[in-house]
Amino acid sequence: MSYLDEKGLISLSRGIGNWFYARITAFGIDVVENKEKYGEEFPFLQTVVQEIHGDVYGTIIQAVKSQVSFNQQASNAFQQARILTETNEGISPSLREEIQEHLNLLEKELKTKEPDAGKIQKSWIWLKRNATWVIPTLTQVVLEGLKIALG
Repeated sequence: MSYLDEKGLISLSRGIGNWFYARITAFGIDVVENKEKYGEEFPFLQTVVQEIHGDVYGTIIQAVKSQVSFNQQASNAFQQARILTETNEGISPSLREEIQEHLNLLEKELKTKEPDAGKIQKSWIWLKRNATWVIPTLTQVVLEGLKIALG
């Protein structure tokens, strides 16, 4: 909360050594409504807000879920895809190894600062042909990665 206050996104009503409530500022609203514009300056914009409580004097936001960055979301999705691959008994050990290599390449590319859409597409097509069971697990993070890559 202190960080948000220091950055001018909220205004804290302070008591002795603590704060009573927070109120979002006009700049804070601009940042939330224009995530693309402020994404690099405020990477926490990927936060999932579960409940919002407020009145005309201010808004208190309780984030029930913790902040999860794109990289963490990608890590979680790829971990699940790896588990699905390891537990799939219908594939040969050599194909399993090749799938893991493609998963690693795709994850690495998605997590780079400036992902290459061509590399993402190449790995994605290969996985769609050879490991269809991982596609539902990875679709959302791959789409987000492509949005980043394509600007």
